[in-house]
Amino acid sequence: MEEVAREYYLGPRRFRDCLIDTACVYGGLCWLLFHDILFHDNLNSGQPLCAQFYHTPQRFYERHRNVIETRLAEYMSDPGGVFDRQMTCFRSHPFFRDPRSKIAAYSGTWLLKNDSHLRAFATMSVEHAQDALIRETMLNSVKGRNAGWPDLVAWSERSIVFAEVKSSDELSASQRSWIADHQDGYAIELIRVIEERPNKLGAGDG
Repeated sequence: MEEVAREYYLGPRRFRDCLIDTACVYGGLCWLLFHDILFHDNLNSGQPLCAQFYHTPQRFYERHRNVIETRLAEYMSDPGGVFDRQMTCFRSHPFFRDPRSKIAAYSGTWLLKNDSHLRAFATMSVEHAQDALIRETMLNSVKGRNAGWPDLVAWSERSIVFAEVKSSDELSASQRSWIADHQDGYAIELIRVIEERPNKLGAGDG
């Protein structure tokens, strides 16, 4: 369904690009921007995330507030430069070069696969003050996950749209909560994907 919605934004809606799984998009930006503090103290333990961030993200933020806020300020003033610098370091980071690292095999691979898309989004996101959502991703993470975030994010030359994609099912409680918390500041759409079923002719039909 998400792929159908993606084609809808890139086709009829003429959006420039679209990434599926908004939580992964912002989570990927967080890892890219802050991997040096997220992973620096757990290389030997094999933990998928810095333990303090994994279990107590608010304490992690307070512990590293100066670094986090300084880097966000750098990112907002020079998104392309910061993105390229951090991606270069990310590619050579020991944690993501370790074949035993499950997070490198899955999440790290996703980030590298979407490198060019994320780079394009980084510049667009700065123009729309997305540092607030990056910060929120870090602060509200529950064991490295963010519930309720929309299925995809699409952007044109001038706007960013968050889309929740459904067929016949309804919004979950966490999805309704996310929309209620963000609808005043962001463009959010609910997209229904209806599966077309071919008509079946009976044996006696012409």
